[in-house]
Amino acid sequence: MEPNIEVNIAYEESEIKKAIAFYLWHIRGIRTRAMIIYPIVTIVIVFSIVFHWFLPLFTWTFAGFMFHFGYYKKLLNGYVNVYKKRKGGLYNFGNEKVSVVGEEIQCQYAWSVFKKAYETASAFLLTDDNTFAYVFPKSCFQDDVSISQLRDLLKEKFEGFKTYE
Repeated sequence: MEPNIEVNIAYEESEIKKAIAFYLWHIRGIRTRAMIIYPIVTIVIVFSIVFHWFLPLFTWTFAGFMFHFGYYKKLLNGYVNVYKKRKGGLYNFGNEKVSVVGEEIQCQYAWSVFKKAYETASAFLLTDDNTFAYVFPKSCFQDDVSISQLRDLLKEKFEGFKTYE
């Protein structure tokens, strides 16, 4: 039997932030970089204060802010802005394709467009060649049966489907 999972996706900013923050920190690996950069920046700042090295103090403080705001926050806010413009729509997850009908969009995606699939506690995420994350919040699904059906379909379509709880 061909799966036909229909979901009316409405994007809530808090859900998008939560899903994308998880994606950036845990899946894209910013967490690993941050675990290296933040302590180094902190140590250099402390030494700069103790030994009155004002140039390194300002340089490393600036570097820490640039990493956090220029890299992580910029990506997060970029995703939020994209999803604010999307306004959601009716998604139909079939065996051959994903169809979308919305206020400003009507298109179909072959499953081959998506390269990886993930499940978090609050959303399903699909990524493309450009590592753009497509977010499907679980709160939009009518019931646990639909969530389970999509999970099974994603396991079938993506060999490396990964669940994060």
